[in-house]
Amino acid sequence: MKLTPALLLIIGLLFVFNSSCGLKKPAGFPNTVPYTIIVKNNEQPEKDVSIFLYPEEPISGDWVVGGKSDSSGRTHLVTSQGHYIAQGVPEGKFKVILNKKVKIPGTVSEEEYKKMTGREKETYGNKIRLEREKTPLIVPKILTDPSNTPIIVEVSASNSETVIELKDYKKGDEFPDRMVIPVQN
Repeated sequence: MKLTPALLLIIGLLFVFNSSCGLKKPAGFPNTVPYTIIVKNNEQPEKDVSIFLYPEEPISGDWVVGGKSDSSGRTHLVTSQGHYIAQGVPEGKFKVILNKKVKIPGTVSEEEYKKMTGREKETYGNKIRLEREKTPLIVPKILTDPSNTPIIVEVSASNSETVIELKDYKKGDEFPDRMVIPVQN
């Protein structure tokens, strides 16, 4: 194989990329095992759900665990610290937090919002709050808070997958930024 200037450039860039992106495992970084969470909504895969795992016990180190579900609902979790990323999760017990942005009808881009006058922003904000009240959450509110989530997983080499069914945690009155007030007869 002939080493052309283009090939030499690519090899050089790969070397620089590998040595400058923190590929060296940080001191104290835990060993990980493969772990997958599958998110379903009414028995169908739920795409684009962000998942974070919080250790149930205090940890030493500055690493985080997370991932995002794909079109099959699968999330192959990774553990990261700075620029270093390892496939999998450290063994142990974790609280599971899920979140998914809900598309609110009528929302505008950040650029469009910046062009609005103060009065227009106020009107827009009120309109979006009303729309948000009518838009159900995809991920139940209880699963978005590390202090309240009922989901705890135990990660080990012999336990590599968990399925989370969102409908099991839903309540009919869950809307963002809205207090539910009982109707008086």
